[in-house]
Amino acid sequence: DEKEGKDAGGGGGTPAAPAAEGEHEVAGTPTETAPAAEAAPGRVHWCGGEPSATFLFEPAREEEESRGEEATHLTEIFGRSEDGTHVTECGSDEDVITVTEGGGAIRDGALRGGEGGAARRQGRPHNETRFRKLRETSEVFSKKARHNTSIGEAEYSVLYMEVNHQSESDHDDEMNAGIATALCSILGLALDDPRLDADVDRICLILERTYTCSVACLEESYAALGTRLLTYLIRAIELDGNYRRFRRIGLIMKIFVSFVRCRPAMECMAGDTRLLSRLVQAANLTSTYPLAERDNTYAVDAIWIVSVLSLVEYTRVVRHPGVVDLLIHAAHSQPTIKDEAAAAMLNFTTDRASHAAFFQRPGFLEAIRQLLSAPRAPARRRAAGALRNLASTNNFRLTIITFSRGRIIDALHRLAGDRYDAGAARNATVALHKLAVYEEGETDPALVEELVRVTRSKHDHTCRFAAGVLAAHLL
Repeated sequence: DEKEGKDAGGGGGTPAAPAAEGEHEVAGTPTETAPAAEAAPGRVHWCGGEPSATFLFEPAREEEESRGEEATHLTEIFGRSEDGTHVTECGSDEDVITVTEGGGAIRDGALRGGEGGAARRQGRPHNETRFRKLRETSEVFSKKARHNTSIGEAEYSVLYMEVNHQSESDHDDEMNAGIATALCSILGLALDDPRLDADVDRICLILERTYTCSVACLEESYAALGTRLLTYLIRAIELDGNYRRFRRIGLIMKIFVSFVRCRPAMECMAGDTRLLSRLVQAANLTSTYPLAERDNTYAVDAIWIVSVLSLVEYTRVVRHPGVVDLLIHAAHSQPTIKDEAAAAMLNFTTDRASHAAFFQRPGFLEAIRQLLSAPRAPARRRAAGALRNLASTNNFRLTIITFSRGRIIDALHRLAGDRYDAGAARNATVALHKLAVYEEGETDPALVEELVRVTRSKHDHTCRFAAGVLAAHLL
C-alpha cells in the first residue's frame, strides 16, 4: 500500500507511488518524511476568521467601583483612540497569516512534529513597546490570581482585543510575556467558583487566540505549565447540563488542536482517558444540541484530534469506549464530518491485529459503505483506503465481498473508474485486487453460500468479481 499525508482538516496529501505489498496506508503520520498535505476544500480552519465574542462580552457598561481602577489601568496600558476604538501595534503585513496559509502551516506542523510552524524569534521581541505593555498586563493578572481577586469584564475585553489577530510573531510575544501562564492560574481559580463561570468562557477565548503562536513557543509554554492547563481545560469542557457551556467547547477544541503540534503534549493527551471521553462528548454535540449542528467544527476538530492521537497511542485510543461508535455515527452525519470520520477509520485500520474487533462491531462495515458514496472526494478516497487495509486480512475478505449482497464491491468498482480522483481510484483498485486474492485456509460455508447470491447481482462487474472469487475458493 501507500502512505498518505493527511492534514488536520481532513485533506489528503498528494498520493504517493504504491509501496511494497503488505504495508499499510496511513493518514496523518507525524513524520518528517510524510509528503506535504493539501488543505481540504470547504474545511473550516480554526485559525481563520473572527471568533464570535458576542456571548462573552456584553456592551460596555459601568463597572463596579472595586473593578474600575484595574480596568482603567489596562486601558491606559494599551490605549484607545479618540473615538474610543482600541489602539494596538501589530506586526507588518508579512507577519499576518491568512486563513489558508495559517491553517495549512499549523496543520502541517501538527503532523510533522512542529516542522510546519514558524520558529520562535530569538533575541528582542517583535515589538518592544507592545511587549512591555503585555508584561504589565501579565503582572496585573498574575497579582490578582495570587490574591484571589476577581477580574472585571472590561479587563478581559481589553486583553481580548489585543490578542485577536493572526500575526504569529505577535502571539509569540504574548506567550513570552506570560499571558498564557497568568490566565492558566486564573482559570484554575475560576473553575472552583461557580460564580465565575462566565470568566471561564472569556479565558478560553483569549487562550484560543494566544495559542496560535509558533511551535517553539507552544513547546516552551507546555514545558512551563506541564499538564496543569490541559487538566483545567478538561474540567472546563464538562457540560453538566448547562446549555451555555456547550459554546465554550469549540474554543477548547481549538486549543487542543494547537497542543497537538507539541509532541510531549500530544503524548500526554493520547494517554488521558478523561480527554478521550470529552472528545467523544464534543463530537456528539451535533446530535445532543440542535443549535450545535450549525457549527460542526465541534465534531470536525474532535474527530481529527482522535485520529491523530491514535498514531501515538493506538491501542488506548482505538479501544476507548465510544470512539469507534463515534466514527460509525459520524459516517452518517454532515459531509465535513464524514471526511474526518473516514480519515480516522483509515488510521484505525492500519493495525491488522485490530481488524477482528472492527468486523465484530455492528455498523462498522455499513459506515464504510456509506463513506464510499459520500458527497466529498476526501471521504470516498479514505474509505477506499480503509477497505484497502482491511482487505490485507485474509479471514475477512469474504465478509467484505458478501456484505449487503455485494454493495461494497459495487461502490469500489464505481470508485475504481473515477477519472477525477486518482487517489480514490487507486485505493479502490488495490482493494479489489486484494479482495480477489485467495489464500489457503478455512472457508466459512455460510459465506460461500452468500457469495453465490452475490453472483446474481444486477451489476455485471460485481457478478463477474464474485464468480471469480467463488471459483478460487471452490477449485
